[in-house]
This record gives sequence, C-alpha cells and structure tokens, in this order.
Amino acid sequence: MSPFSRQLRVVNDQPASEQADSPTLRIAFATSDKQRVDEHFGSCTCLQILAVSARHHQLDTLCTFTVGPNGHDDGKLLARLVALDGCDAVYCLAIGPSAIRQLISAGIQPVRLEQPATIAILVAELQQQLRGSPSGWLARTLALKGRSQENRLHALAADGWQEQDNF
Repeated sequence: MSPFSRQLRVVNDQPASEQADSPTLRIAFATSDKQRVDEHFGSCTCLQILAVSARHHQLDTLCTFTVGPNGHDDGKLLARLVALDGCDAVYCLAIGPSAIRQLISAGIQPVRLEQPATIAILVAELQQQLRGSPSGWLARTLALKGRSQENRLHALAADGWQEQDNF
C-alpha cells in the first residue's frame, strides 16, 4: 500500500538546451492550497515538489496525504520522508526535532518559515540566489552537488575506456 493518498509525477519534456542552466534543485513545499507554504511538515496534506534552476522552474511531483489523527505518528512522518526522496530542501511552517534529524540525515534541508509565504515568491528568491551568490544552506547544497558530480565524473574516468570496432 502506498503511503500517499495520491501522487502525481510530471515527465520533463523540456528540451535539453532549456535545462542547461544547472544546477537544478528539487524543492518541496508543505501546502494546503498549492499556492502557499502554510502547513506543519509532519501533518501536511500536500507536498508540492518543484524542480528549480536559476532561470526555470516546473512542477516535479505532487503528493497528497490522507488526513489522519493529530499527534505524533511515525507512519505519517515516514510517508512524508518517502515522498521527499531526492529532494534538496523542504519548506514548512513548523517541524519537530525528530523530523529535522531524519531530514538532515537524508541530506534534505528543512526550512522553517515564521509565517505563511507564497511559493512563487520563495521560488523567485531561490532563483535570484542561484543567479548570484548563494549563502547558507543553499551554498552548502550546491557545493555538495558539485562534489557529487565531480566524484561521478572521476569514477567514470577511472573506469577507463574500452573501444570496439563495430563496423
């Protein structure tokens, strides 16, 4: 049984030339209306995940969750953590210490807002930082992504090449 009541994943049909303004981040937003960050992470009814780069953004995944009882429930938290697989950050209004620890150990930066905020404005702020000089968690995330890409390329180079004549 899926931990989601519904999950929509968008296929990227954008030409590679338009995707070249890397890096692309996967950013999640805890939202009740798909317009604003306005929910507690552990009990959010929806996680909207966007692929965000310096010049473009698009919907990546939309996960909705069944509303369960209030209070601490590891099953609710697990479903949300599963939904965030591959994400770089999650924006929410509130988040508990257990969820923070689990997100950080999964390499996902929790971003707690003081008050509800419009997702479009948060995305525009992220894009502005990506075009300029990122700071804080964004700078750390980009540095880790860069190292990960560099390590992958070094591993490919270390494997060597095997040429074949298939003519």
